[in-house]
Amino acid sequence: MGRAKEMNMTTQTIERLARGTRVINTTDGEPGTIEGVCTLRRGGRVWSYAVVTSYGREVWDASETLVIEQE
Repeated sequence: MGRAKEMNMTTQTIERLARGTRVINTTDGEPGTIEGVCTLRRGGRVWSYAVVTSYGREVWDASETLVIEQE
């Protein structure tokens, strides 16, 4: 399997994070929990997530969201 294929599989794996998934914002290191998908791109890919943080509910860009825990 080539590197491009592996990267594509990784992208598809994290494309839609489930509600309750613990994440960190890569911009400022703030932790949060996914509440749901906020907006979608054409073709159904996630653009942003609604995330609950200690400051309340925020909208995070999907490219700035990193999973910190998986079950």
